[in-house]
Amino acid sequence: MGIFTEQALKEYAEKYPDSRVALQEWTTIVKQSKWTNYDRKSGSI
Repeated sequence: MGIFTEQALKEYAEKYPDSRVALQEWTTIVKQSKWTNYDRKSGSI
């Protein structure tokens, strides 16, 4: 998975204005998320 910076998302939104609202909403969701580690060895998803 790639890591995106907010600046990269802003630049993308400037280039593709129709994506702006979706990217802003996604950024808000990601900032509010509590991520946990995924242990690939466990075999569970």
